[in-house]
Amino acid sequence: MGLTAAQIGEQLAKGVEQEAKALVLDIARNLRVKPPEGTPVQTGHARRNWIPSAGEPHSGVVGNDDAAFEQGLAAVLAYHLGDGPLWVSNSVDYIRALNYGSSKQSPAGFVERAVDLALAKAQARQG
Repeated sequence: MGLTAAQIGEQLAKGVEQEAKALVLDIARNLRVKPPEGTPVQTGHARRNWIPSAGEPHSGVVGNDDAAFEQGLAAVLAYHLGDGPLWVSNSVDYIRALNYGSSKQSPAGFVERAVDLALAKAQARQG
C-alpha cells in the first residue's frame, strides 16, 4: 500500500524544512569564519552580528556576546514552513563596505561567496 497524498505532502514539507534550515545555518557559519573566507575581523563586531532568524530578519546591532546568535539558531532549528522566510542578517552600518572590499582581510563579495558555498553544499547533499 502506498502513501496517501497527505503523507507525501508531509514528507515533502519536512524535507524542504530540513534543507532550508541546513542552508541558512551553512550561510551563517560561512559568514562567521575567519578571513579570508568569512567576514573581515578587526574587533569581531561585524562577524558577531551575522544573526540567523525565522519569520523576519534580526534587527539591531548586538554587543559582545552571542546571545542573539544562539536565539537565532534556536529559531531556525525550530522552523516550520508556515513560519515565513528564513534569514541571515547583519545590521552593522559598515557591513556593505566590508563586502565591497574595504578590508584587505577578505576580498570583495565574501557574502556572495558564503551563499554560493552553502548552495553548492546543498546541491551536493541532493546528489
